[in-house]
Order: sequence, then C-alpha cells, then structure tokens
Amino acid sequence: MLQLVLAVSAFTVAAAVYAVIGLRWWRRARLRRAVLGLVSGLELEPYHAAELRSEETEAAAAELLLGGYLDIDGEGAARLTDEGRDPGRTPPGHPLPAALLEAVPAASAGTTRST
Repeated sequence: MLQLVLAVSAFTVAAAVYAVIGLRWWRRARLRRAVLGLVSGLELEPYHAAELRSEETEAAAAELLLGGYLDIDGEGAARLTDEGRDPGRTPPGHPLPAALLEAVPAASAGTTRST
C-alpha cells in the first residue's frame, strides 16, 4: 500500500510541476506571438529590422559589397575597391554603410602584413 501511495504522490507532483511549466510556456509563446504580430505590422527600415537581430554591420557590409565599394579577399578581410577609394564617390544612401565605408580604410591602415 505504501508503494502505491508513493507512486500516486510522485505522479501527482510531476503532473503539477509539468502543468505549471506548460502553462508558463504557453503564456510566453502567446505573448511572443502578440509582440511579433505588433512588430510585423510596423514598417521598419531594413537596418532597424537588422538591428533587432544584431546584424546591422553585416547588412551594411552586404550593401557596400553589392554596391562595389568593398571586396572580400581570400582571408575574409574587407578591402576597398577602386570605386571605394575614390574621394569623389557618391556615398551610400544610409548613414550606417557610409560610416562603415569610412571605417574600413582606418581599420585596414592599422594592420600590417608579414610575409
């Protein structure tokens, strides 16, 4: 009889614990869906959307790469192209790629290659 009481007690406690965990998960998922529904209704600028995922630098680098300002060498380092080095170039439309374009020469000037 004691084993049956112990088994029923363990089952009851486990069911109660998992019910609480399940309800908290369901509530959090419901809240997340509501927030994502509100955010998807907003018309965010692409860089703000990338910032939500912490990918704003990658998005700016991709725009500069597609625009022909940057080139990626075999080691994965970003180098300015001839168009990127041109002082009379038209800057990118958004301030984030423009700031990244200005930072690339400063970053590449500080590095030296040893052969």
